[in-house]
Amino acid sequence: MWLAFKALSWQIKAGILIGILAILVAITGTAYYTGYSKGENISRLEISKYEGKVKDLTAERDKAQAKVDVKEVVKYKDRVQYIDRVVYKTKTVVETSVPEQFKFSKGWVYAYNQSVAGNELESSKASDASESRVSDRSALVTITENNGICLSNKAQLDALQSWIRETEKVRVEVTK
Repeated sequence: MWLAFKALSWQIKAGILIGILAILVAITGTAYYTGYSKGENISRLEISKYEGKVKDLTAERDKAQAKVDVKEVVKYKDRVQYIDRVVYKTKTVVETSVPEQFKFSKGWVYAYNQSVAGNELESSKASDASESRVSDRSALVTITENNGICLSNKAQLDALQSWIRETEKVRVEVTK
């Protein structure tokens, strides 16, 4: 066989070699493409499986989060309504039952108003001893209203902190 191959012209030998190389390239390409396609299909299948898991976990998390949201908002609104009722009743009792005994000084009223606003006091204004129009009862009504605002803010912060804790629990449970 080798002798027969040796007897052929170099153009025929080159053609045979090119044909063999083409066949080898075709076989290698086909094997590679088949393996690549199979790997690509497996990859797509795995990706779609994980996408499905993500969708399921997201739906589960959203459902649990909705329960937390509703629970915390209802709790917060109930607490604020309770505070509003108590403040209203307290204010009414103060206005109708607490005896008015004296008027505060203008310095006291100034100091109170500045402290509520978070401002610094001027000693000359704070030391004004002249009588103001503000009675002890009207000051107590104002303090009652301010306390109600503070209690509402506290309820809102408590609800926000509770919502954050519950949201974290939901996140941890869903991602286990």
